Amino acid sequence: MTVNKNIRFSTEEIFELAKRIEVNGEKFYRLAAKSCPDYKDFLLKMADQEKIHKSIFEKMSKQFVDDQRRFVHSDDNENVASYLNALADYTVFNALEDPEEIFINVQKPKEIFRQALSRESETILFFIGIKDMMISNEDKEVIDLLIKEEMTHIVWIKENFPK
Repeated sequence: MTVNKNIRFSTEEIFELAKRIEVNGEKFYRLAAKSCPDYKDFLLKMADQEKIHKSIFEKMSKQFVDDQRRFVHSDDNENVASYLNALADYTVFNALEDPEEIFINVQKPKEIFRQALSRESETILFFIGIKDMMISNEDKEVIDLLIKEEMTHIVWIKENFPK
């Protein structure tokens, strides 16, 4: 195996990962809403928030992709792109997880709140991991924009969770 110490991710690839997380989140919350009738409205609103974020990331992507910028990180593993794709699909909103099974027995507000906050926090950690691989400060600033946008999910949850 040859080792490429300057694996490149295009700006478009990073934003595609971000959008995929939002799509997975929307699907997750819509399915979860079926299992939590008392919190259905909240979970559907969370799904709508994911959809809104996907749209925001699409707009951001056009801005940065048009700049033809490239993110470069120095990692010794040439499978980093595959790793990031797997993380996008199997960590925050695990494609193998059935939200209905997770939420069917969870009717306590505290647990629903914890699930929502946990998943949004994991998304932020995902982007922090990507940021840590960036070399230039300019590229790190773009990732910071994604992180700040994801932080708005946490604020939204705290402000809108049914009391």
